[in-house]
Amino acid sequence: MSRRLDDFIESYLEYTKNSESPLSYHLWSCIGVISSVLQRKVYMEWGHTTIYPNQYICLIGPSGVRKGEPLTIAQTLLDRIPRMQMVAEAITKQALIKRIKESMDAFSADDRMAMQCAVTILAEEFAIFLGDNDTGFLADLTAWYDARGKWTYETKHSGKDEIIGVCVNILASMAPDWIPVSIPTAAIGGGFTSRILFVVE
Repeated sequence: MSRRLDDFIESYLEYTKNSESPLSYHLWSCIGVISSVLQRKVYMEWGHTTIYPNQYICLIGPSGVRKGEPLTIAQTLLDRIPRMQMVAEAITKQALIKRIKESMDAFSADDRMAMQCAVTILAEEFAIFLGDNDTGFLADLTAWYDARGKWTYETKHSGKDEIIGVCVNILASMAPDWIPVSIPTAAIGGGFTSRILFVVE
């Protein structure tokens, strides 16, 4: 498994060698593609905790540093994977929850069938996706990162609803000037930023 991953990363970086984007952007976009494909099908037991490979990765850099090209390459690769659930950056919280729930899929794990609701969010403009100081949405994203076996939410008209096997991956980019606008101070203490890998160039 490790050898195959090494080969994939090497071929991915070879594919992008003529790109003007920084190497770190391509490397972490490659890791984002791998985590999106693995979903909840691979995990590690750590004490009483189950750790899944989902990632929140955000490429940070000023305009003109070519943040978008690695995301375009990642999207091209992920579009080739059957049943891969992709989410656009311009989506409301309610629509996103609906998409996550509708992505439910069964897979084999430890000689038994398991369920998951796995999606990958590709957001070239992460600030648009996050909205303007939407602390409720950031709290949900923080909870989804932990890939719980069951996530419960309430709707105004339908009461309580559940999503089984949440698995959310994010591969995004953003200019540094947008960070204080989209990510309020409360989100730092609330744990959202500690779940994001910021790749800065």
